[in-house]
Amino acid sequence: MKIDKSPFDSNLLVGLDQSELLLSKIKKWGACLEESNVWVPNTIFVFAKVKGFDVEKLKRFLRSNELQEHKRSCEFELSIILIVDNSLPEAWSLLELGISDVIYFKEVNEFVNYCKDLKFQNSFIKNILSSQLVKSNLIGCSTCWMEFLKEIITASISGKGNIFLYGETGTGKELLARFIHTIDKVRSKNNLVILDCTTIIPELSGSELFGHEKGAFTNASYHRDGAFSLADGGSLFMDEIGELPVQLQSEFLRVLQEKQFKKVGGNFYKSSDFRLISATNRNLIQMIKNGSFRSDLYFRISDHSFKVPALRERREDIPGLARYFLSKALDAPLDETPHFDKGVMEFLMHRDYPGNIRELKQLVFRIAKNHHHHHLVTPGEVPLAERAKIPKTIRFEKEGHLYEIMKKNLLSGVNLTEIKRQTMREAIKAALDINNQNKHLAARSLGITVRAIQKFLQKENESNEEDSKEEGKD
Repeated sequence: MKIDKSPFDSNLLVGLDQSELLLSKIKKWGACLEESNVWVPNTIFVFAKVKGFDVEKLKRFLRSNELQEHKRSCEFELSIILIVDNSLPEAWSLLELGISDVIYFKEVNEFVNYCKDLKFQNSFIKNILSSQLVKSNLIGCSTCWMEFLKEIITASISGKGNIFLYGETGTGKELLARFIHTIDKVRSKNNLVILDCTTIIPELSGSELFGHEKGAFTNASYHRDGAFSLADGGSLFMDEIGELPVQLQSEFLRVLQEKQFKKVGGNFYKSSDFRLISATNRNLIQMIKNGSFRSDLYFRISDHSFKVPALRERREDIPGLARYFLSKALDAPLDETPHFDKGVMEFLMHRDYPGNIRELKQLVFRIAKNHHHHHLVTPGEVPLAERAKIPKTIRFEKEGHLYEIMKKNLLSGVNLTEIKRQTMREAIKAALDINNQNKHLAARSLGITVRAIQKFLQKENESNEEDSKEEGKD
């Protein structure tokens, strides 16, 4: 099976088999998309019949060289949507193989309208991801980070539903809260109120959260608006919500449910409509079991719940983050900021960061203090206390991107021999790209002989020819 462009350039419609009926449907539906001027970038629609559905044929398609090449050419993560002619019992298991969705459309107009909605959403997300807002604040281009931001954007743009961010300390949860508020076209016209729950004192919390009237208590010599009032029409970010005292949780729950509150010393209820964004580095599920956090409050604050990736899950972003922090530390434009020596970058890439991005920032700032005017940051500028032997073999944690790739391959039925072959192919391709297709330099960086590279590439070509013959039979 080959990935061929449909008559309309930007859409990719392929058939899981080459039956005349299926090919006729693809041609007709593709023409309707072209007529409606609808194109959905970074998306492949795979058409299949439920009767006689062959999951092995789908697996071969997902492993095919043509699809892998197309994935590499996509600007963002590729979505593969399976279009069927009836309900498919295997739909749930297919999602584990890497399929984005399995959909049954009754008619072509339903398909066209779906593509219009998908195009609008994808275009909106793409514009935000490529905006200066993201490039200057939420730095990173790893697949893990891009997919996370896409989910955040999708949940945020409607302005509806409370958002809960959880994850380790130092991952940038407050920065994400500001981002969520900014891209919300309705809420961003009003205030973003930030409240650190670790600073709340139960005895004084009434005024902080609800506000107070003049004369409500001793020294209340003026009227004050609390966080709920200030956030009306906008967003309220409650950082470290896991630290909210138990006695305040029931009062806060009522405000979320009723969207009303009464000021300290006041006689009337006041309405407040805000979107709650909350964050914590604590395990709220465990706190619920321990009785230190209300389960009903948890479900109220987490209409949309997101785990913020730790830095070890997105190590590919360390070079960009480190250079950004260095530019801030040296107070220099990014294009005039020194690069890191290869050895220093290896140190940064393989070091552990329990404090995540915050710890990386602190480390870079300490390195910057030792830097003298030079085009490179050198090993001697790394503080003595930080120096450590760079491991010769890279450690891949279970949470890492490689683990997820291996998991998907194994679920797709790929054995260890094939995984080794794919890994070697990608490593050789990367080494050749880095070294401008120079086989001698690529072999040196891989620690193998030039002959080994040549032999492997020869076997790959022979294997591709055999696959093409098999696809011709299909």
